Amino acid sequence: MKIFPHRFVLASLFLFLFQCVSPAESLVHNNDCWVCLGDSITAEDIYPRILGRVFSHYHPEAKLTVINSGVAGDTASDKPEKLAARVLKYNPAIVSVMYGMNETINVWKAGRPKATVMEDYRRNLTYIARTLKEKGVTVILMSPTLTDPACGWCYFNLEGTVPFLRECASVVHDVAEKEGVIYIPVQEEMEAFAQTLPFGFSLRSDGVHVSALGQYQMARSIWERARFADPLGDGSNAPRAIQPPPPAVPATLMLQSRFLDPASKTLAFTINAQADMTVTATWSLGDMRKQETLNLKAGENPWTLDIPADHLPSRNGQNSDLLIDLRNDHGQSLFIVDLCRTQVLHFTDDVISGTVDSEKERPEGKRVANWQLKRVENGLLFSGEVFDSEINSANDWPFGRDGFNLMFDFRPTAHFAGIGVDRQVHQTLLNVYEKPFFAVALRAWSGANMGYAAIASGAKTPTGYTAQLYIKENFEMKTNPVNLAARDFVGILVEVNDLDTDPANPKRTTLTITPNQRNDYGVNLYANNLMIIDLKNKLPGDSVINVHLYPAAK
Repeated sequence: MKIFPHRFVLASLFLFLFQCVSPAESLVHNNDCWVCLGDSITAEDIYPRILGRVFSHYHPEAKLTVINSGVAGDTASDKPEKLAARVLKYNPAIVSVMYGMNETINVWKAGRPKATVMEDYRRNLTYIARTLKEKGVTVILMSPTLTDPACGWCYFNLEGTVPFLRECASVVHDVAEKEGVIYIPVQEEMEAFAQTLPFGFSLRSDGVHVSALGQYQMARSIWERARFADPLGDGSNAPRAIQPPPPAVPATLMLQSRFLDPASKTLAFTINAQADMTVTATWSLGDMRKQETLNLKAGENPWTLDIPADHLPSRNGQNSDLLIDLRNDHGQSLFIVDLCRTQVLHFTDDVISGTVDSEKERPEGKRVANWQLKRVENGLLFSGEVFDSEINSANDWPFGRDGFNLMFDFRPTAHFAGIGVDRQVHQTLLNVYEKPFFAVALRAWSGANMGYAAIASGAKTPTGYTAQLYIKENFEMKTNPVNLAARDFVGILVEVNDLDTDPANPKRTTLTITPNQRNDYGVNLYANNLMIIDLKNKLPGDSVINVHLYPAAK
């Protein structure tokens, strides 16, 4: 047979061009089930929920079922029953796996040999990947997020955990390569994202658990490589693969205001374009989906969305998310706009009063507590009275004991009410003890240095107890005083923890946490859900919608 070299070259070139121009295809097929397997970081149900939301934005007529199979305290244990009970029973097409945090903070301790722990970690991940792959599942192994030892107030022992988790990431990458499954660099990209944030921001307010802002970045690492925006796979049995993230549109989206009047019907943005360009903007909110073509000029371009009032959050504590994607021939970008309606508190004669009420019947009555905030000079005095017939402090975790569970947002106005939970967003516990003497202990669970800025006290009463917290001093010496005169807003949420003996089993206890505002999402992860103390009456009315944009312009 005679070979014509030029024909061979042309044929090779044609094949190369065909591969290059072939359209990208999403990792996901219609009607897929995606199971997220992991520990408490997964169980918080932020990145799994966001994956489902982003998919539905791009493919409103298709279906992706996302199952959250995260369990607090879990490790990459190789017990077969874990996969059977928590994963395989759903007949998933895709399973994403992230472990390593509990291997780091619970199994291994600084100063001890780590070889055995790492060997177990590798073996367990290999078992998970291999078992699922043999079942025909597309497996995604994610590098574990890091701890934040800068949280010197952290309840966890974080010594040596960062290099340990970096080594975990190397193991995950190696297992993925050897087993022929997908690796996604969640750890690496979250740390790169953290470098873009202003000083003082933390993606792990307690040093371990990832707040909403960090979880959005985790989800982004997945949805961009899984090509959610591209046409869905055809359902064939061909192996599924991820691809590099698409280039971004050379334009940034910015909010014109962080606060929205609940009666408003518009949301205003500025699009900063690097050059003259035309983009297609598609946005979705609930069951609403619209698209328009925008002719942008280089520089700032005002853009306003008309939003019907019935698509905005209607009650305090309610959340919704608006997704906006911009696309042109140069790339595509997706933005998540969080909308949370929350109560605005105004002082009357320097006092704000409120209550905490239970929706369920209690032996002590539905009124759980009365509370009050008082402005004292440039400080804030919290006082509360709890109606509780049994004081119980037996739980190992501070937030599982009787007392007040308070959240405060002391961020400056420029960052106030964002979803990030950083060092100026405080979870402050007032644990109550009755034996050997009555006491109220201040536990600064997260946020920087509330223990230096505040003092606590309290007393036993015939119907329960009282507790006070006076926040007056400096969070850091001289550089960050409490000083209410220099602030526009302070965020707050008041919860009461009640740990009671179980009447059906006196050897067990049951914990009830009652907040004064019932939020869709946990305020320890979403700081925009806190009520707003309007120190200078800048927000008229008794409620407002906090608006946060991810990713924000650098």
